[in-house]
Amino acid sequence: HEIPHLTYGSVLRPLFELDRFVEAMKTHVKGYPLVSRNPEYIDTVALHLEFLVLTGNHAKALPLISRHLPVSLANPSLLKQLKFFFATLLAFLALKSEGRKTVRLRLPPKTRFARADGVYPVSELCREFEDAARELAMQFDDRNDNSFYRDTMEGIPHLLRQIKPYPVPVRSRPSAGGDEV
Repeated sequence: HEIPHLTYGSVLRPLFELDRFVEAMKTHVKGYPLVSRNPEYIDTVALHLEFLVLTGNHAKALPLISRHLPVSLANPSLLKQLKFFFATLLAFLALKSEGRKTVRLRLPPKTRFARADGVYPVSELCREFEDAARELAMQFDDRNDNSFYRDTMEGIPHLLRQIKPYPVPVRSRPSAGGDEV
């Protein structure tokens, strides 16, 4: 039940780094629907989210955050939660670096920082996710007696320099005659 679901997410970054964008995008388009409805795959969803950011598809990343953040917050695996926080932080840092001041997100009212109007300052979201990720990273690193997750977190802002725009393909819709457009 996990293969190829996990595989699609895990090959996105290597394909991106090899500049194999067509293959990577096909992998994302095929793989994301396989993991999007199962909360056990929240860490794989994070890989898809990261890929969207690295390919400059920030507008496509926001609905993933809205949809999956509640799942991440409720997930009993703090490691899966941390991985989602890392990808979410990357998304908000990318938006901030583009000069975006606010974003609209649909979050459950019980989310600690939820706003009734659904409009969030990007800088505030960066702080929220940086703080949450740092706290979890420290817990894991203290337990493991190393700095792996803190080092990973320190590398997130550097990923912004690796963004290479490559659009998600627009799905064609059948015309009235049934032919693909």
